[in-house]
Amino acid sequence: MHRYSDLASYLNTGGKPIFFVHCVKTAGTSLNGYLTRMDGRSRIATYYIDRQYTDILLTEAAQPGFYDSHHATHLPFSVLDPILDRLDVSRFHWLVCVRDPVARQISHYRFLRKMQHLPLIQNNCIDFSSLEAFTDSMPRNSQCRFYHSSGQAADVIAFLDRLDVQVVPVEFMSAVIDNIYVQRGLPPLQEIRANRTDQEPPARDLSPTAAALIADRFAQDDLLYRTYHARIAPLMAGLGRPVPVETLQPGDDLSFLRPAVQTGNLYIFGSSGVAEQLLGRLRQAGLEPAGFIDSTRNSTLAGLPVWRADQLDSTQWQAASVLIAAEAFGPIHRVAQAQGCRHIIDAFDYAIQKEIWRV
Repeated sequence: MHRYSDLASYLNTGGKPIFFVHCVKTAGTSLNGYLTRMDGRSRIATYYIDRQYTDILLTEAAQPGFYDSHHATHLPFSVLDPILDRLDVSRFHWLVCVRDPVARQISHYRFLRKMQHLPLIQNNCIDFSSLEAFTDSMPRNSQCRFYHSSGQAADVIAFLDRLDVQVVPVEFMSAVIDNIYVQRGLPPLQEIRANRTDQEPPARDLSPTAAALIADRFAQDDLLYRTYHARIAPLMAGLGRPVPVETLQPGDDLSFLRPAVQTGNLYIFGSSGVAEQLLGRLRQAGLEPAGFIDSTRNSTLAGLPVWRADQLDSTQWQAASVLIAAEAFGPIHRVAQAQGCRHIIDAFDYAIQKEIWRV
């Protein structure tokens, strides 16, 4: 149990790629998004729906770069366990999230109910007439069964501890994500885009009958969650949040960018459709950047020049205000920081302006 002996040990990833084993409705989508922004989409492999097979995972494990990338999967540990000896598990930082079973069950019910028209959902004959009917029609929908075939919390805990898995109760996920960024030399992000999880209070669906059924059906899940919460809450108490990267938010007054525009030092880093969206928003505010910066290409875009990052000299970088308009926040921030960029602002979510991910 060295992982849980102190805060530094609990948070330490050892600089390894993350292998996130994601039980449904335990904040996994949020973590996947942050990992993608941390190192770019080319550095994360996901195994969901049609790719949810161990043979695919083993095939990819034999390919170059497998152990250099992050991985995220809905493959249960109860399925992964027989093949773990065919992977070099020590080269990953293994991470899972656990959640209070009542909150998870309500979230799962609302999530699947919105998609009940899809054949994939209809084929499972799930009853969406009420939360208790949903719970009764999915008897194996258990976090403990996901992590261990026995479905017993004690077996799950022994297995996860043996593998040195970092287990994160969902309410600590934001702090853990922030720390993962800091360990990789990056400022953490502000909350980022696009989770459609229903944020309405649980009382809307939680009848006394449903509460009693969940308490009975998921007693082992509750024990699992409470065990790890009791371990981790004292470690996380009083942990302050690192200063996040400066971030444009919808509704922000952009006049603070005008001096950089007037001196020709405002740049958009990125040259995709998102960068064009950002340019459109800047132009609506009467702001015209000097152009775009890209890691590899130089050309023109929307009537403005696109420079490769290495085409700007140190004087230009040190005077530059850079708006990051690309999903790969981490690689771009590292380039700009290494070049001595004066002012780095994350504008990716401002450009696309979708909903906020709530961890």
